[in-house]
Amino acid sequence: MAPPRVSDDRISPFLKFAIGTVIFIIVTSLIVGAALWMAVFSRPPEVHFPELVGMKIEAARAIADKASVRLLEHEEFNEKFDPNTIYRTDVQAGRQVRPGRIVNVWVSKGSRLVWVPPLANLAAMRRNTR
Repeated sequence: MAPPRVSDDRISPFLKFAIGTVIFIIVTSLIVGAALWMAVFSRPPEVHFPELVGMKIEAARAIADKASVRLLEHEEFNEKFDPNTIYRTDVQAGRQVRPGRIVNVWVSKGSRLVWVPPLANLAAMRRNTR
């Protein structure tokens, strides 16, 4: 035969509920506090974004890697800048950025226009050389 169950009536149900609630609040506060502390204090420090406009894209990639910034490259024709030269960014130079940020840079593909030699008298010149 099993021993009879003894009910402990020394602690009231209200007190049990209150103790459980206090323990729940303490545990929840510790978890939320730890999460906030990690979110606020464990972030890497911000870095100054370097000036990339006017640089060749290869050199800019190396500088961005040192600053832990990723470059998203957009190529477009630009009359004023040589090919493979950055002519615009979406972040100002000197601005604070977090490591790991993605920065858009626009890279020149060079001029859309090309130099064409004068061809006006080409047919006449060919006839004269034969």
